Amino acid sequence: MKCIVYTRFSPRRNSEECTSGEVQLAYCEQYCEKKGYTICKIFHDEAVSGSDEFRENLWLAIECLGKGDVLLVHKMDRLARNVYLSECIKRAVKKQGGSIEAVEGDITGDDPQLEFVRQINAATAEYERKLISQRTRASMRYHQVQGKKMGRFPPYGYEPDPENEGMTKPSPTEFPVLREIRDLLKKEASYNGIAKRMNNVYPTLARGKCWYAKSIMTIAKRSATVFEKEVKS
Repeated sequence: MKCIVYTRFSPRRNSEECTSGEVQLAYCEQYCEKKGYTICKIFHDEAVSGSDEFRENLWLAIECLGKGDVLLVHKMDRLARNVYLSECIKRAVKKQGGSIEAVEGDITGDDPQLEFVRQINAATAEYERKLISQRTRASMRYHQVQGKKMGRFPPYGYEPDPENEGMTKPSPTEFPVLREIRDLLKKEASYNGIAKRMNNVYPTLARGKCWYAKSIMTIAKRSATVFEKEVKS
């Protein structure tokens, strides 16, 4: 039996809990040795999400499958963490005349009940991905509250602290604008109304060509917890 191995690694803050591509490959090699499979090619995607459908090496792996070949992964969520994408991959593999196997947690067969279980597993993986995303955002907000720089650009109203690398401090020019935006929102002003006022009063302080309702909304969401901490202090 010919086998194409596919591995995917998406490092995150708790990357020590992730299984690296090398470890995934080692599991797959042990599996093939036991099953008597011959590994023809190995494909790997680095630093990509299981919900990302534009994975060049995944689709190259599928294109390399011939009739009767196996696409082998360590776990099914290495292929997809999205029910729709999972089904698209399955159909693409079937069209090539191949099949999918996983070293751990594989469910084979075309029985309707097994198909249902596979979809449940894919839905669970998708739900887990969303939870990870929520935890990451919560963590970023927490560190922003502590004044830590969490990206290339600090939240509106803040700037890099030259005396403390990796930290931010209130911007003397932007923070008053941020305060006014928050005050207007508390008075239930609309995003469009605030954007119009900002363009009239602070046209040069927009991080872009001009102020938009969408940019006001983004600023409000990203700086909410940071701003509240600053006001209380």
